[in-house]
Amino acid sequence: MAANTITIQLVKPVASEGGEITALTFREPTGADIVNRGYPFDIYQGDDTDIDAKNEQKIRINTRALCALASDLANVPRSTIKSLCVADFQNVISVVSGFFGYGAEANSDIEKK
Repeated sequence: MAANTITIQLVKPVASEGGEITALTFREPTGADIVNRGYPFDIYQGDDTDIDAKNEQKIRINTRALCALASDLANVPRSTIKSLCVADFQNVISVVSGFFGYGAEANSDIEKK
């Protein structure tokens, strides 16, 4: 059984390894990927000592871990992920976060298989 993949069409193609990349296909992460690269975000839970944040959950994107994980999942160098335009990088954040239940599902440039 093949692992699930998600493909995004890039708004701005990027040069990588002697060619031009117009789309990125991400495979589903494994436990080994998470152990090697870490989670792509940190989750904080408010506590009773902070009245303003009591029982409030906050999520912060860990961009270094996300970039490393995204490059592994798409099988491209980290420099490719770093050279994406903001719109494409936002799509990458959505895709990678989606594997963990936090991504946006409404993006028309994202194709699930």
